[in-house]
Amino acid sequence: MKPWLKHYDKGVPADVQFPEVPLWKLLADSAQKYPDNVALEFMGKVIGYRQLWESALKFAGALRAQGVQPGDRVAIMLPNCPQFVIAFYGTLAAGGICVNVNPLYTPRELRHQLSDAGAETLIILDLLWPRYAEIEEEVPVKRVFTTGIQDYLPFPKPPLPPQSPAGKTLGKPSPGSKVLGLQQSPAQRSPGCRALPCQARRGSPAAVHRGNYRSFQGSHAHPPQPGGQHLPKPGLGWRRGKGVKE
Repeated sequence: MKPWLKHYDKGVPADVQFPEVPLWKLLADSAQKYPDNVALEFMGKVIGYRQLWESALKFAGALRAQGVQPGDRVAIMLPNCPQFVIAFYGTLAAGGICVNVNPLYTPRELRHQLSDAGAETLIILDLLWPRYAEIEEEVPVKRVFTTGIQDYLPFPKPPLPPQSPAGKTLGKPSPGSKVLGLQQSPAQRSPGCRALPCQARRGSPAAVHRGNYRSFQGSHAHPPQPGGQHLPKPGLGWRRGKGVKE
């Protein structure tokens, strides 16, 4: 007995048949069928499905170029912005496992989550860099990508320097970082799940693992391989990490 079904709008099915395809395949199909339709709108900036999918592939290539292998955990510490979507689908296309990180986490919570997940790659908003800097030597992260909200605004905005808890300006978080010409890498098999951290009532954050079918993230799926393309405009910069060669 499902009494809530009577409240469904006309034409809404009671059950939905999910396709057994990897999650990135849904975005790839949308890019092919509706290339110019609006996928994201952010502060007046409009991104179509084709542009979104191409950006995700470019970032997937950047991850592979910097040593990310299928099954590696990639932590994403970003607010609601285009870069989160690009990083999420780019990680899946590269075969990585996404570890979503709450942008509100304190350094202590961030240290626990990165260590618990075994994340060797971190994608973080530049304004949040000071929190990571406090625990940089205590986590397994080897490489860090930084990005700024201003990178995808439709109008020019100067970067906002990060602030310390006392409100003191710390300056740019990654002065030595460089913006990569993001290239698509050879397709690899995708792992079987992604980590979904959740906040516990007491103690440290915990994580649950989402299986293939629930996330449409197939374990034997191969993303397409378009020719190498460069990211137009600054997007995700790379900061050298421990044990990573230029």
